Amino acid sequence: MRRLIEDFKMDGTGWGSPFLLVPEATCVDDSTSKLLADAGEDELYLSNVSPLGVPFNNIRGSGSEYHTKALVDKGKPGSKCPKGFLVSNTEFTDNPICTASSQYQLLKINQIEESDLTSDKKEQEKSKVMEKTCLCTNLGTGSMIRLGIMKPTYGRQAICPGPNVAWFSRQYSLEEMTDHIYGRRETLVPKERPHMFAKELVMYVDYVSELANQIEPEDKQQWRKMGKMRNNLEKGMDLCLEISKDTPYQNENLKSLKATVDEQRLRLTILFETQMAEA
Repeated sequence: MRRLIEDFKMDGTGWGSPFLLVPEATCVDDSTSKLLADAGEDELYLSNVSPLGVPFNNIRGSGSEYHTKALVDKGKPGSKCPKGFLVSNTEFTDNPICTASSQYQLLKINQIEESDLTSDKKEQEKSKVMEKTCLCTNLGTGSMIRLGIMKPTYGRQAICPGPNVAWFSRQYSLEEMTDHIYGRRETLVPKERPHMFAKELVMYVDYVSELANQIEPEDKQQWRKMGKMRNNLEKGMDLCLEISKDTPYQNENLKSLKATVDEQRLRLTILFETQMAEA
């Protein structure tokens, strides 16, 4: 990290997610711990489940995901909102309510149904509404299960692991993880693990792609904003290419930076060329 700190003023990088697989350090139930250990890159993604609209690192197959989908399948989407910590929306009410609540979701779905949108667009908008999940309860459920306060059958566990957890495949002791971090033992991750900047870049392009899907081709003002985001990303890609030319530190996969930049540049090009063709 010395080169990055001195040349690019980077203070450090986080190690939060791998510690979700260290029972001595974090309180995660057995089912969720196994889900994390078995997860590959495809199971970890940037989701829209947060009621506050904040992009949320998520994992496919969680108890929270299954519970949320089960409510939708029953025709009763949304949470009863027992805690109300994330109430923020006043679109339909004078007092704020949560966008993950059944109250909000039923009102929003009715509004969408009565709109002039096409059938496909209605279904798309309703899906966005119903994917919001109750984080007030679900984020703490795994800990409550492990502590014996809740039964494992309660389910509903939500967790927000970063993409780095894909490269850790089992539970670890605290000593193992700290030795790995400080280079006191053989690395716990395979050599093909992408550089952290490569993973950040993919996440940003995923986010831009998601935003682009929400903008109509003829909305020139919003596309100008998207163009500025693209320019900033392109500058970041150029910086990644410069970093990739340097001498790598031990176990630093600099080769992954160039490959990732090439892939993500192509994604951006296709995204914006498609928009121009449809406008």
